[in-house]
Amino acid sequence: MQQVPLAPACTSRGDLRREAIVRAATDLFLERGYGGTSIAAVNQRAGGSRTAIYQYFGSKEALFGAIVAQKCGEIVQILGEPHFASLPPREALTRFGLRMAEIVLAPEGIALMRIVIANSARFPELARIFHQAGPAAGRARLADYLAEQQARGTLRVADPSAGARLFADMILGTFQIEALLGIAAPDAQTRARVVALGVETFLAAAGPA
Repeated sequence: MQQVPLAPACTSRGDLRREAIVRAATDLFLERGYGGTSIAAVNQRAGGSRTAIYQYFGSKEALFGAIVAQKCGEIVQILGEPHFASLPPREALTRFGLRMAEIVLAPEGIALMRIVIANSARFPELARIFHQAGPAAGRARLADYLAEQQARGTLRVADPSAGARLFADMILGTFQIEALLGIAAPDAQTRARVVALGVETFLAAAGPA
């Protein structure tokens, strides 16, 4: 399976071109769905050469994966901020949980997941790319943070991967299911309450002895 790197910051002409392709593809996937979007349509919307799309991404599946990876990058970027690892777990987990809920439950995030679910049987590779670039990548970065806190003695997390999964599930929970079904997603105030409760519950189980 092709690895999909997180999109780098746009600092050169090539970066700007790549970002234009990703933006055009995102709009088309949301408008037409996965099956209704072609590389030719993305090229027409973004402008330039179709060869550039294959040069940057290689395939439509990888292009969609890059979009998901970019969304994941917006979530986990906070984990790479200077001194984030030195923040008290309560503050760090709260900041991460709020960012995750805001982006995953946003209309665009829900729409992208609907596309994957609708096409997973026909395009199983699309589902694998989505999982690798999205949920799995986010949990892996959070697991790294939890492992570091375990080593420092600020948290007791014997299995950081399982801890990251449990924390994410507590925050998103049924909200994600309800949003996928078309039920209104929680507002910012509700998300904040749920994140606070999730952090308290996690720390009650994994806080230092």
